[in-house]
Amino acid sequence: WLTTNNRRVFGLEVIDPTIRVIYMEGTPQQPTSPIPEWKYLKSALESDPNIKVKTLYRQLSSSGQKLNVVDVDPETGEKIYPVEHPTQGFPRTLAELLKYDVVIHSDIRKESFTPEQLQNIARLVEEQGGGFVMIGGNSAFGKGGYHHTILDRIIPVAMEQGNDSVAQAFRPLVPTSMLTHPIVSIGATRQETTPIWTQKFPVLYGCNLVERAKPGATVLALAPMSRSSSGQSVLLAVQNIGKGRSMAFTSDTTRTWGRDFETQWGEPISSALPMSESNCDSRYYRQFWINAIRWLAAGRIGRTNNSVSLELAQSYCLPNERVRASVKVRAKDQSEINNADVTLSLSPGGGSNAVTRARFDPVSRAYVTDLAPSAAGTFTVAAAATLNREPVGSDQQLLVAEAIDNEMADVRARPDVMANIARASGGNVFNSAHSDEGEFASVFQNAPPATVEYRRTPIWDRGWVLAGILGLLAMEWALRRVNGMA
Repeated sequence: WLTTNNRRVFGLEVIDPTIRVIYMEGTPQQPTSPIPEWKYLKSALESDPNIKVKTLYRQLSSSGQKLNVVDVDPETGEKIYPVEHPTQGFPRTLAELLKYDVVIHSDIRKESFTPEQLQNIARLVEEQGGGFVMIGGNSAFGKGGYHHTILDRIIPVAMEQGNDSVAQAFRPLVPTSMLTHPIVSIGATRQETTPIWTQKFPVLYGCNLVERAKPGATVLALAPMSRSSSGQSVLLAVQNIGKGRSMAFTSDTTRTWGRDFETQWGEPISSALPMSESNCDSRYYRQFWINAIRWLAAGRIGRTNNSVSLELAQSYCLPNERVRASVKVRAKDQSEINNADVTLSLSPGGGSNAVTRARFDPVSRAYVTDLAPSAAGTFTVAAAATLNREPVGSDQQLLVAEAIDNEMADVRARPDVMANIARASGGNVFNSAHSDEGEFASVFQNAPPATVEYRRTPIWDRGWVLAGILGLLAMEWALRRVNGMA
């Protein structure tokens, strides 16, 4: 009967590992570069097969002039649209935005967004576990007027008012304690990571000055210039915001302030040539941004936007044991629905069972009910929700009901059984109540000595094998002689 628990049925939830990013770039095409400015960061992120990027560009300058942009990916032929495009631009509704996990805002003027779109970005982070990063530029942070918008609530730095940018060459300062942070940790070890930041990081040529990091934010890197008495400004900071995460990088990734950052942070392809855009593999640039996106998306990985989500208090139970089922129902914009009609069914494989209605619990903010399988077996628990007789969605989970495990039914010590096993196998029985220390020690003192046995096995115990090998060698030598090879 000990073999009855060697097999177990369980449910397996398959999670899509894809991280979906919407990346908006405001720097126009530079006459000196054949590569679109948005291509560098897009390619860096897409070097990770589990990161998918939708790229948008800024069509108009701060003065309303049309910018010089490239709207087709030169490698893939993918069409790139303006942020303001009515159907292919930045999502107009929260439901559309929830198709993405992380938003990258790189130097986009605030006039490109409606108040509702900015509100949706904040909700993606605070309520839905999404990620947001603002990258510096003349249309970012305080200079872009974002201290007057709702995004100020989720950005991890306190922004300067108005003109906050400075064009000055510098290298970042990374606190030693931050070298092991998941975003900063680019090398396999701390020892590998240190020179990547202290020796191999290229020069940055400017940044947005910010007043300080907000309370609760973590400063990962500093810029050695500031209007404050400390002489330093925040370059890179992150923070947990509600259910999500945000990041501020106050310098740039493009050719205004980050021309070397996007092209020369890596190892030379040829050690015989000097470091340049064409002679750099950009490995550290790629890994930094992949680390950042993965950290920002942590609250969204494995999450779904299903309208109905079912959870069971336990996945195994005894027959007739009551199991609490909890169902959450949400609209397309992920707002709570508390007046839906929610039903659950407990169905054995290939069969069906009676339907149970769930009630809304204002404490857990979910529809709850108890289910009890009447016999041992594997059951599918299905939840369905309707609103005004219109279907909202459904979900299902696996519940296994099984009789008690005989091996674990009685786990008390059985001295009589153990004693019988010892006697049957030629052993001794000791217990703390009736055995003295001397008797117990004598077992080890009188242990039989170790036995070492030597066996000799002749290798060439079959003469015909040796003769065959020698014959083959002789034949090979003769063929070489005939062909003049020996």
